[in-house]
Amino acid sequence: MATVRRIVIPGGQGFFGRAAADRLRRMGHAPLVASRRAGADLVLDAEDPASLRAALRPGDVILDAAGPFQRRSTALVEAAIDRRCDVVDLADGLHYVDQSVGRGMKIDDFAPRLSFFFNSHNDIFEEVAKYRAARAIWADAMRNRYAAKDEASWKLRCH
Repeated sequence: MATVRRIVIPGGQGFFGRAAADRLRRMGHAPLVASRRAGADLVLDAEDPASLRAALRPGDVILDAAGPFQRRSTALVEAAIDRRCDVVDLADGLHYVDQSVGRGMKIDDFAPRLSFFFNSHNDIFEEVAKYRAARAIWADAMRNRYAAKDEASWKLRCH
């Protein structure tokens, strides 16, 4: 039987992190919402290596929603490597969409061309859950946050 790993969501109190936590809960998981703000399940600062190393456990799955990473240090990834955690960063996709929409681009003109990289491991059930959650969160954001009408915009393309 596979061990149940903790799912830690830095940025879990924001739009994307909240959506991910809600989706994971509906799928029967118990994600830990992580933030430096009060009210989080796990208090940590995604920019503070000591805070990260104290909060993370070996084998944790980190669903990073504290993005966009372009404005952050590599502290979270470095702590994850040090603590032997897996990291999934979904927040950047929305940053790119925000930037593009902010520049006047229409969502259905570019969203169907976006694609993502995922790292897969040996636990097939865990991987399926990860892909399903990511797909559902992306589709929800495209439909409800950005009002995309083209079904191709809702799809989470991976390679």
